[in-house]
Amino acid sequence: MNYTHRRKEVFKRMKKSCANTLLVSNPINILYLTGFKSSNVFVLLTENETFLFTDFRYEEVAREICEKQKMRFILLNKKLSIILRNLIRKYKIKEISFEADDLKVATFNALKNGTKIKWKEAKPWISDVRKNKDENEIEITKKAVLVAEQGFKTIKKGEWIGLTEIEASDLLAEKIKIAGKKIGVRATPSFDFIVAAGANAAVPHHEPNSTIIKEYDMLKIDWGAKVEDYCSDMTRTLYFGKPSSKFKKIYNTVLRANKAAIKAVRPGITLKNIDAVAREIIAKAGFARNFGHGTGHGVGLEVHDGPGPSPRCITRTSKGMIITIEPGIYIPGWGGVRIEDMVLVTPKSGEVLTKNLPYAQI
Repeated sequence: MNYTHRRKEVFKRMKKSCANTLLVSNPINILYLTGFKSSNVFVLLTENETFLFTDFRYEEVAREICEKQKMRFILLNKKLSIILRNLIRKYKIKEISFEADDLKVATFNALKNGTKIKWKEAKPWISDVRKNKDENEIEITKKAVLVAEQGFKTIKKGEWIGLTEIEASDLLAEKIKIAGKKIGVRATPSFDFIVAAGANAAVPHHEPNSTIIKEYDMLKIDWGAKVEDYCSDMTRTLYFGKPSSKFKKIYNTVLRANKAAIKAVRPGITLKNIDAVAREIIAKAGFARNFGHGTGHGVGLEVHDGPGPSPRCITRTSKGMIITIEPGIYIPGWGGVRIEDMVLVTPKSGEVLTKNLPYAQI
């Protein structure tokens, strides 16, 4: 990973906003900019220097990373406000931008009162860089997709029946770890899986419980893997036994919406226009009120990482973005269907990353 290049790209965006110094407090953003993980870490980004602050527990690793990347290590053995005050004096810093969505109010107040300079809410400079993945990130993401697919496919359809939703979730998590070992990577679940049987599938983000998966049930499974910090995310809806005409209609409507939205992916299209493609198909089938979430989201170091297809998102797609396409129809008391794929924006169109994961044969 070229962390120095990432920091330079962020600073380019800062300069356009007339910002010269940024305090980064979000651990995922710090991981992205430095490759360093810690439960207690800050980064101060300037044009010519990057300072990494952490405590004694992580000092050895932090010093090594700083040496490799020519960053300045500062031991967090005093209040951050005191350490920053010294840097402010030395480097004549007059203004610092901060991550308002992450920095704790108490920490911010201590910094503001202890430094006596201007503090300004940062713009989404880092997320703007993060949304476009480089070749290395794409290859790692493909591994995260592969182990999630392989783990799922090792479970035969009949094996789900008789398990509770919790047991099914645990089984899938274990299969993903095994799939990772087979290709030589450490794979873990990228989030708490959604396993929803029968009427529970009507809840978009249902939490698995003791409900037993039965014959003639629908089963919505939303899962993913994490490999080298990068996530995958996918959803399939199964049916055990002969599906009803209602299920067939809803499933095929969602599948058409999914495929049409994927086909619409190309560089330069707004994410709200991709959303509209899926939403129109579902609305014309009479289920507009039963599709209440966005058609997708970005994926990266976090499962929900950056912009994705939704009714109000005017961000235009560009090469290297990875988004999900996940239309769904949810009917309280009956159940729900969601089909989710991951799509990479290429120079001309969209590449389906979850291409090895078949849809249900309805």
